Amino acid sequence: MPIQSDSTLEQLLAQWQARIATLSQALLKLENLPTYRAISEKSFHDLTEQDLLQSSYQLFEQFEQLVQVVEQAQALHQDSLGFLGNHQQATAALELLQGESIQLSPMGFAPGTVGDSGQSLGDRFSLSTTRLSQKLNPAAPQRMTPEQLLTQFSTQYQQLLDELQQWKQRQVQVARERTTAIAQIQSFCEQLNQRYSAAQAIQTDYQQKIAQGGARGSGPELPSAVQLQAITQAGEQLRQQLLSPTSENNLATYQTWQAEAQQLLQCLAGLESHCQQQLSLRQELRGRLDATKAKALALGQIETLDLSELAQSAERLLYSRPTPLEESQQLLQQYERTLTQLLQP
Repeated sequence: MPIQSDSTLEQLLAQWQARIATLSQALLKLENLPTYRAISEKSFHDLTEQDLLQSSYQLFEQFEQLVQVVEQAQALHQDSLGFLGNHQQATAALELLQGESIQLSPMGFAPGTVGDSGQSLGDRFSLSTTRLSQKLNPAAPQRMTPEQLLTQFSTQYQQLLDELQQWKQRQVQVARERTTAIAQIQSFCEQLNQRYSAAQAIQTDYQQKIAQGGARGSGPELPSAVQLQAITQAGEQLRQQLLSPTSENNLATYQTWQAEAQQLLQCLAGLESHCQQQLSLRQELRGRLDATKAKALALGQIETLDLSELAQSAERLLYSRPTPLEESQQLLQQYERTLTQLLQP
């Protein structure tokens, strides 16, 4: 390398000292970010949060590497100005600042904070060196110049800021989902209790009024009260957990519970629908019988023996309790067909 003047070396040192000051402020700003502090103060970190912390460790490592190089170059420069100084020391200083004088360690470490901003990162976190080595860019050269490392630092610093912003947005989304889950759990529990009471009432009415296929009260069965109680109690416990500021947001557990609650609601709705359909059919058959009798009366066929017997039999079944719907429907259809046949020329 050609020998350069002391003023050139001094300018480089001044430039790098200014850069070091800028990086120091950037790292201090990072540590003071509310989002970064929120992650650092958590007692448990998911994989995303671990990656964010490990990325910050790598930035601190790169910063320390640059600081060491600049300090070594500064020391060589001072020695070159002394009584026994020589150009070789100045040249060595320039080599440090311009050559591939930095080799990133494959093992990360937990650096201290920049300035007096509080407890060190090393005291706050336990760094997984395995995950950090995976985080390092495998394509990056083992050795690089300070300029190259500075470029890498700037890129990774901005990337970390972006990832922290994304994490913050995700937390906002999770908080919104958490609030929604809390409200929906309460709503589901209220619906379950209301629908269960309604289904219980209509099934009792159905069993008293309908005897279909010879089996009294046939159709879907009402879920047990024990099943209802288990789901509502589990929902209330989950709601209390989500209300607690110290609990983790277990939205996956809520989704599982929600699916079970919806399944029970669908079961109750199916029971209500079945019972209501059968009770409505009973009313419909009574209406058809009355309409057919009125038609027979208008046509002067009401007292025809066959029609009269069919009408009486159908009426006796339809107005009995419990009503055998299948048999009643068959008699009514026979009554309607007989009347139609009598009216044919």
